Amino acid sequence: MAERTYTTYRARTKRRHWRPVALVLAILVGALVGSAAWLSRDESDHIPPGIEIAGVDVGGMSLPDARSAVEGRAAQLAAEPVALGFEGGRLQTSGDELGAQADIAAVLARAEDSRDRVSRLKARLGFADPITFDLSFTVDPERLDVVLKRLAKRIEQPPVPARVAFVDGEVVTRSARAGSQLDLERAAAALATLPDHVQLTMRDVQPRIGDEAAAEAKAAAETLLAGTPTLFYKDTRYDLPMAVVGDALRFKPKAGAIEVSLDRDTLESPLRGAFGEFEHVPQNATFEVDGDRVTVVPARRGVVLAVGRIAAAITADPSAPELRALFNDAKPELTTVGAQKLHIRQLVSEFTTPYPCCASRVSNIQRAAQILDGYVIRPGARFSLNDALGERTVERGFVSAPMIAAGGRLEDAIGGGVSQVATTFYNAAFFAGLELIEHTPHSFYISRYPMGREATVSWGGPELIFRNDWPVGILVKVTALDTSITVRFYSSKLRRRVETETSEPYNYVAATTLRELNPALPPGSETVVQGGGVTGFTVDYTRRVYRGKKLIKDEQYTVRYDPENTIIEYGPEPPAPTPQDSGGGTSSEGSTDSAGAGSSSGGGPPQEEPPAESNEPPPD
Repeated sequence: MAERTYTTYRARTKRRHWRPVALVLAILVGALVGSAAWLSRDESDHIPPGIEIAGVDVGGMSLPDARSAVEGRAAQLAAEPVALGFEGGRLQTSGDELGAQADIAAVLARAEDSRDRVSRLKARLGFADPITFDLSFTVDPERLDVVLKRLAKRIEQPPVPARVAFVDGEVVTRSARAGSQLDLERAAAALATLPDHVQLTMRDVQPRIGDEAAAEAKAAAETLLAGTPTLFYKDTRYDLPMAVVGDALRFKPKAGAIEVSLDRDTLESPLRGAFGEFEHVPQNATFEVDGDRVTVVPARRGVVLAVGRIAAAITADPSAPELRALFNDAKPELTTVGAQKLHIRQLVSEFTTPYPCCASRVSNIQRAAQILDGYVIRPGARFSLNDALGERTVERGFVSAPMIAAGGRLEDAIGGGVSQVATTFYNAAFFAGLELIEHTPHSFYISRYPMGREATVSWGGPELIFRNDWPVGILVKVTALDTSITVRFYSSKLRRRVETETSEPYNYVAATTLRELNPALPPGSETVVQGGGVTGFTVDYTRRVYRGKKLIKDEQYTVRYDPENTIIEYGPEPPAPTPQDSGGGTSSEGSTDSAGAGSSSGGGPPQEEPPAESNEPPPD
């Protein structure tokens, strides 16, 4: 009985001892299993713990969150100033100005691969050191170049070369000074990583012309001033004054030295004063017209003083006691051979237009003829009447005369009447078979010109332009008499032939009377400022140009002329009569004003009925 009781007791005692131990073991096993699962979980899309990028703790962040955080930090760094130090001062720039871009993808990839599984576990348990990464920037090359050029402009000092000058009767020098230049390569390399500070490096730059070269040039100039050679030609002798030599001194940097010379323009006047009598101006070949035939008058060579050669000879040997004055042969612009090669031999076209004698416009026509007579148009050359004639001014011999202005009104202008020269030139070119490039007919018909086949010019436009598209030259001869102008073109015929036809006028437009208010006129008055009455119309004409039997130009032109209207200017409306002016009574209906015209309630000048349209051709 006692033995059973003991056994039972022991058994109960043993069960009570192992129960808490099992509980602890179960807890430890669960914790280890949970920790292993936590430590071994998949974090492939997260940054390992304990990682910093540019001061930002991105450990444990997802890749998108880490990228956003690093991008924000990169923007902050790009906006921060970058100090640029140099001797004597400081400037600054920034990553934004340099177009800086951070390589965020690369730094995140490095951060993601920076810890293995064991290192990650240690970092989670706090047993691993933190890992830090810096951001790497690249800058835009074009923006970097702009910044560096701006820096160079601010801080560089150009070298100052030594100089020599003639001042107040003596030769003086100025010493050279070294300059400084930014080391662009080193600056670019330093800024490429976007640091917070860069110390710029400057390099000394020596001037091309040093003090030794200036001293040599000064000595040479002083030798020239001490006594130039006596110039002579035949029985004429001349000593250049020292003041003239000093004014003519020139100092030109050349290949590390200073070249001393005498200015040709400064010496020209005194040398020509001494030896000008021995010069002979060259004469161009000219053309002599005899009837319809042309011959070449030979050119003559000239002799001109060689001022440049004389200046060089004096500079080369200033200590020589004497120097012969030198001369050059002068060739004419148009030589005899050159004139002969133009093949100007006979009359190929001519045209004449008439005008009434002695008007002011005739003076302008005759002045233009003087300028244009003898003009030579080379093969292939374009001829512009405005270019050949030049601007019409009082200083060049032109006077004021009527010309057609805007709106078809005749107004006085300097050079009025030159359009008749244009019409005559146009027809001469027309019948010479030349290429007609630009011409403008008058706005209304002028009976002394062929219908349609005419042209007007004005300085600044309109223009008359044609081209000599024949392989020979053209000599222009212009004769302006008291009542007509004739333009003749001389060349070689080359079997050229021109045919033309002109249509009858059509589409007539009758002239009318235009009334225009002129406040400057007395009230109630009127005046005819331009008599008109010439009907407007349209006309066609053709031109066929042949070379032998071959047709080389087939052209048709249409010209529309406006009617030449009568223009009347009238003054303002006269004031209405007062009761005192009409004898104290009131005016009655149908009463007349002081001018005798019937008044109306509307007031204003009476309007003329325009004349009926006419189908008759315009008067010649």
